[in-house]
Amino acid sequence: MPPSGLSVERQDEILQEIGELLAGALRPGWSRATFAWTGIVGGGVLSSLTVLDEEGRSRTDTIPRGMNKLCGRLKDGMYRPGAGTWLTMTYTLSADGGHTADYDFNREPELGGFGPGQYAKEVAAFPRDPEHTPDWLSAALERVPNFYAAVYAEPGEQYEIEIGPHLGEVARAFDHGGWIIGPGEYRNEFEFTAEWASLRTLSQYGLVRLAGKVDPDRWDDLIAFLTGQGWNFGASLYEGEKIVANVDPARPPAV
Repeated sequence: MPPSGLSVERQDEILQEIGELLAGALRPGWSRATFAWTGIVGGGVLSSLTVLDEEGRSRTDTIPRGMNKLCGRLKDGMYRPGAGTWLTMTYTLSADGGHTADYDFNREPELGGFGPGQYAKEVAAFPRDPEHTPDWLSAALERVPNFYAAVYAEPGEQYEIEIGPHLGEVARAFDHGGWIIGPGEYRNEFEFTAEWASLRTLSQYGLVRLAGKVDPDRWDDLIAFLTGQGWNFGASLYEGEKIVANVDPARPPAV
């Protein structure tokens, strides 16, 4: 359940606390401070501080401890049923004590770095109706994987090096299986696409991970394809956070 709401008066009190904490941490000679804070459930927080001196020149100051707690309390308490809560707050403080706060409910955070799974946890914690879900967030939620697999390397004469399959061999197998092969999210990784699935790789020595969206009705087809390669793999299909189908590795990982 989302947290209970804060009254307007309590919101104002927290903003005042933020201003006092920030003012107390700034070095003398400042004229204006702008503090931006983004918090995403499951993704942590990111923040920035821009300070101008009395001559209007930018300078560097340190964000005081305690800001995350206050901002988090404010974010939780400003949840609106069906509309979610804000993703980014921009707080501006003047040397005369005046302050403003701008809350962004809909734009993708400029501080960035958050993934689809983290945005999914955000929406689970602070539900949004479709009319309050911006296009970029809907697109991110569509990319939340419901399929995870791990292909474990082991010795075999069919492999190019002493163990396999390595990432290139996995890519060739998908290519031969009629999948479209493209660049992955990370350097030197791949994305494998079919009409009913899109999988991305994340590899290291002895292990190739696969994650992506799969039509649940084609689970058996995908497992048959992986099994047909002779690979030692494990795989799981999710519905939300619940595992609805699973295959354990046939053998303990060799690496």
